[in-house]
Amino acid sequence: MSSDSHLNNETLNSRNLTVTSFLNTYKQSNIYLSLNDATTNDSNLLNESFHMNELDSVLNSVNKRSAPGFDEICYQYLTNLPDKAKYYYLSILNHSWENNVIPDIWKLAIVKPIF
Repeated sequence: MSSDSHLNNETLNSRNLTVTSFLNTYKQSNIYLSLNDATTNDSNLLNESFHMNELDSVLNSVNKRSAPGFDEICYQYLTNLPDKAKYYYLSILNHSWENNVIPDIWKLAIVKPIF
């Protein structure tokens, strides 16, 4: 029923013109332009450096009793760092993020099975 082979040329041309007209009008509409701007702004925000309030938010939400990683630094230690040390830690994280460099030591995990 909906196959193009069942339609005459006039209907097919009208359908194509309707779709083309809509797309051309939509790309100039305020809705499209604002969505495009919002998407661009969101994309730019994703690539920004991390801020201290974000680090604090993460450190406040972690399980402080979880086992430390390969570096033997536990979350309890990180949450109690003085502000100057937190800023230094944040600068290390941002350097890694901005330069797309993840130290190999951060990729290691120790799995200790409990029988």
